Amino acid sequence: MSSTTPSVEEVERDLRQFGERLAFLLAAADIPSDVKDAWVTLVPKMTLEQIDRLSGILERYVKGAVATDVRSFREEIEKLKEKQRTSLAAAAQTALDEMDAVEKQIQG
Repeated sequence: MSSTTPSVEEVERDLRQFGERLAFLLAAADIPSDVKDAWVTLVPKMTLEQIDRLSGILERYVKGAVATDVRSFREEIEKLKEKQRTSLAAAAQTALDEMDAVEKQIQG
């Protein structure tokens, strides 16, 4: 297996993608804007290792926030399902009661 050195274009492309990913993670993170601004100011002074660590931390933070949102969404869906079941049961009972009343009127 031969090892090839990446071209300048490949390195630039990879760095651009990495920067876009970091920008996305910073934008998606639920942290105050002044903290985001501070990180944006610090990133150019950081080593690639430090930037990679920051990216990993932000990724876990964003995934955790998304997981919390998903849990909240599921809980809300379950509440709505229960409300629907209750409403359907009440509507069914009302329909049965009305049918009984009609039947009694017919039998007179």
